[in-house]
Parts: sequence; C-alpha cells; structure tokens
Amino acid sequence: MSVQESVDRDKGQNVLDTVIVSSYNKAKPRRQKAQMTSKKTGFTLIELLVVITIISILAAILFPVFAQAREKSRQIACISNLRQLSLAFLQYEQDNDESFPLVCYTTGIGTTELSSWTITLQPYIKSQGILRCPDDNSNLWGTDTRYSSYAMNAWMTPNAPKEYKILSQIALPASVIYLTENASTSTVDHFPPYCWNTNDPIYAEEGMSNWCTSSLDASGHPTSALAWNLHQGGFNSMFVDGHAKWNQWSRVWFQNTATGVYEGNFDPRQQ
Repeated sequence: MSVQESVDRDKGQNVLDTVIVSSYNKAKPRRQKAQMTSKKTGFTLIELLVVITIISILAAILFPVFAQAREKSRQIACISNLRQLSLAFLQYEQDNDESFPLVCYTTGIGTTELSSWTITLQPYIKSQGILRCPDDNSNLWGTDTRYSSYAMNAWMTPNAPKEYKILSQIALPASVIYLTENASTSTVDHFPPYCWNTNDPIYAEEGMSNWCTSSLDASGHPTSALAWNLHQGGFNSMFVDGHAKWNQWSRVWFQNTATGVYEGNFDPRQQ
C-alpha cells in the first residue's frame, strides 16, 4: 500500500468517526429526556398525600353544603304541603259560610273522630301524603295516634275561651298563624296558644289553670306543643289568609298588653 493510500484511508476513518460521534451526541439528549420522562410516570408518596389532603379538605367543605341543600329541599316540600292545605281550608270555609273546620279533643286522631279537620278536609285534600312533613320522623306514625305533622290553632274552635269560629271574626288574617308544625310527641290535631301565657288575663278569667297548663320552657319555647326548630332553627306555618312561610319563634312570639295580644302571631285578637 502506498503512502498516499494510507493517508486517504486515515482521513476516511476520521470522517467516519466524526459522523458517529456527532450522531451519538445528538441522540444523547433524546435518550436522557426519555429516561427522565419514564421516571415521572408515577406519583411520589408526598404527592399522593398532598392529593388526599386536598380531597379531604374539599369533602369537609362540600358535605355540609350538600346536607343543607337537602334540608332546604325538605323545608320547601313542607311549605308546599301547607300551601296545598291552605287551599283546602279556604275551599272548606267557602262551602260552610266561612266557618272554620273543627278539631278533635280526644287523644289520638283515629278514624272514628270524624270531627277532626284531618278527616273533614279529605274531600278537598284527596291525599294523606301532604299531611306529613318530610322532616317529621316521629315514632308515632303508623300507630293510629298520629295522622298529621301539622296542628291547627285551637283559638279558632268552639271550645276556645273567646269565640273565633268564622273567618270574618279575624281582623288580621294575614298575621294569625292557623296551621303549624306539631311536636313529634303530639297525638292531637291542634295546639292551644291560650294555655301558654299565664299573664294573659283570660287565663284567670276563664279558670284555664283547671284544664290546661303552660307548655313553655324557661326560654319561652313551646317544647311540648310545636316543632318550633324543625327546619334550620325555625318552623313552617300557614296563616288564616292562606299564605305559608318559614319563621323563627322569636319573630312570632310576643305580647302587646296595650292591644290585648298575649300570644303573638298565634293570637286572633290582633287588630
């Protein structure tokens, strides 16, 4: 082999080596990138703990919101029941010369107590379902002692200490509670507000201490008569004029001795 051929061969080998080295250097970043990518396909323990913590925080925030939304829907369904019942009461009054329906004063509302408004209004209601509030979980359901979640204001009955038997006798029908939520332990279809306030002069005049006792507790709440905190610290009521709404006890219980009102919005003596 000549000297010239040897030189040409060495040059060719150098060019080949340069190409190989250059190709390797270009491919190396791609291999490193691929290796780095493959290393990041999973979560580390710390990352998993962070995700779990975030989910727990979100759950703690959202679950009470969902619970409140469910309770609000039940409260609205209860008000819907009262609005449907108000139509039944108004229809009954129109058909009976504005007379209010009667209540049953015996313990328990059985089918034999035909005077109860829960019975006499059936032709207008045509449903037992609207007599039960979705939040009423009383153990008395199904025992023939509880037929309604709602109770009628006994001021508007013949046995009240003062007569309020017809619609025209109520001066402020939009301000007098007519039907509201019964206590879970109650087995009657009415509640007697005139028994609650012993400061009411009529309490002594009619000798009511002989046949009724106040059901108010030390805070002025009717613990044994009404479900006054069933819906988010309040309760639903239907008024004599037919409208229904949610109220808190502090808004509806008051007395005004100057006008002779002692049982707040339950008192038909409002002027």
